[in-house]
Amino acid sequence: MKLRKSILLTLLAGVAVLTGTAAMPAAANSGAGGFVRQLGADWLTGNDGSTLRLNLTLGYQYTDRFSAGIGAGYAFYNDPVDLVPIYLDLTYLLGDGSNAAFLQLKSGFSRSVMRGDEHNSVRHRGGLFIQPGVGIRMNDMSITAGFSFDHASWDQEEFFGRLVREKVSFRRIQLGVGFHF
Repeated sequence: MKLRKSILLTLLAGVAVLTGTAAMPAAANSGAGGFVRQLGADWLTGNDGSTLRLNLTLGYQYTDRFSAGIGAGYAFYNDPVDLVPIYLDLTYLLGDGSNAAFLQLKSGFSRSVMRGDEHNSVRHRGGLFIQPGVGIRMNDMSITAGFSFDHASWDQEEFFGRLVREKVSFRRIQLGVGFHF
């Protein structure tokens, strides 16, 4: 299992390095017409526990205030699945310049990844992923707060071969930090 985490973190870091070396105007992150890249970490907390989600978003700054992109992440839920959200990221700056508040919506679908063999799961699947939030952009760094909704389910074999479907909805407060390059 630790090998799977190491591979995922290595892939995320590799993509970040490769995309970070592409030619990009110096002011692309604060004005229209440039590519935006963000590597971030979110702390997700709720009544049923806390977890970490790592994410990478690649997008384009369409106007001085609006950007859109696609992203992927990895949430360490261990219940018994982890989730890999693949999402559309829409961000709208509320002010001008590189220091401004913003509104953000991440929405997509989460794929499930089974952790360990201690559960008798036959099938597992992800589900809808939605994360609305607000944040503050400070040059090449941002701090965000929002609410994260993740859905997953799995079929578990019980006594005498009977299958039971377990459904879970993770509803958690999200606090995050992102680095833009």
